[in-house]
Amino acid sequence: MRAREFLLVPLCATGCVPSEVSDTEPILVGVSLPITGDFGEAGTRHLKGYRVCVREINERGGLLGRRVDLRFSDNASDPELSAAQHFELIDDPEIDMLFGTFSTLLGYPASALAHEAGFVYPMPSSAARRVYERGFSNIFYFQQKPAEDYARSPLNALSYYITRSGGVFPSSAGVVWLDDTFGGAVKDGLLGNPAVPIPGSDPPRFFEVHSALSDFGITPENTFTHAFSDPPTETEWQALREGISLAAPEILFAAMSSPEQAVRLVRELRDNTGYQPNALWITQGTQVSFVDELGDAVNGILHQASWHPAIDQPSVLAGRPYSNSQFISAYETDFRDDADEDVAIAFAVCQGMEQAVRATGGTDNEAMAQWLHDRSPEDPVRTIMGEFSWDSRGLPINRDFLMAQWQEQSLEFVYPTDEFAGTVPMLWPKPQW
Repeated sequence: MRAREFLLVPLCATGCVPSEVSDTEPILVGVSLPITGDFGEAGTRHLKGYRVCVREINERGGLLGRRVDLRFSDNASDPELSAAQHFELIDDPEIDMLFGTFSTLLGYPASALAHEAGFVYPMPSSAARRVYERGFSNIFYFQQKPAEDYARSPLNALSYYITRSGGVFPSSAGVVWLDDTFGGAVKDGLLGNPAVPIPGSDPPRFFEVHSALSDFGITPENTFTHAFSDPPTETEWQALREGISLAAPEILFAAMSSPEQAVRLVRELRDNTGYQPNALWITQGTQVSFVDELGDAVNGILHQASWHPAIDQPSVLAGRPYSNSQFISAYETDFRDDADEDVAIAFAVCQGMEQAVRATGGTDNEAMAQWLHDRSPEDPVRTIMGEFSWDSRGLPINRDFLMAQWQEQSLEFVYPTDEFAGTVPMLWPKPQW
């Protein structure tokens, strides 16, 4: 199946090819993203993040004196089509480097193809640890933690606030997940799994995940669990309504793979059950569309956040300091829209690759991979999402999620409380629907 490819010369505020950029061949970046299908909203915002970053680079003179262009394809949220498109991009001699796709489902096979071909594959959203346990040396994850460790951030935040309020940490929990690679990884991190398989490994390889809930004193007997198939069926939604109403866990953790699934979950809980959790954490829902769809129902819902507009991380673009406020302004100028973390994550990927090209003096993928591996906490890649260096697997070193909470339809930064200005107290318990 041949990919539908589109060449993007990103929007420019002062002309698409700055005078400082020479007439030499552009640096061409290949990317396959889900613009349609189940992951279409997040994939579209990743594409916008890539576009605004490339436009900002070009307006600052390009990269090594050359314009940067994007060639992208819509993989329609289909892993087979994504793999086919990545194969074509890798096989195209005009493509200099790749930017990563959205989701573990699409990124797992794509990163394997990039590894076989020797391309650096910077990953914005492929979170499951199994992606990084395959021994690949060319993949680099541009978020804080793998999916198996996601839930430790909301658990730490809850423990902090409950302890300081003199309360007692909950003794019961619910875990709801979409039974795909990402959702299963988040579930494993909460419940534990002694033998997580690495698909396609020969001989078979496994790794162990420890239970985060057990570390906080919540036993399996006091944990409600419910898995959804992909896509969730009406029978499964009915089973959730019945099970959650009966179990009524004090706190609920939900691993959903798209904003649309998160919206459906909240509507089901609010409209079709009498359940009132004291805390609700969902892996999706930081997008503007979440509050647009749900209004006041978002109040008190917690999310892990890779990026927050109020936090101005020291950052570099085109060899010069670049602020979070510059990014926000640039995005609003290009798209007349508010930036969110799906945009920021992709922008950070682009920043990292731009720094690798600039540091190595070219687009040799082996040299870029080595330079990225050589980063350290003392000499990191600097992005609007903070500083990145990676272990040998491509997982970030010493990074933790920010915790954000919807309060009066505004997404507020609530934890950690002592690292950045602008923190507000977390609502505990969560206000009722």
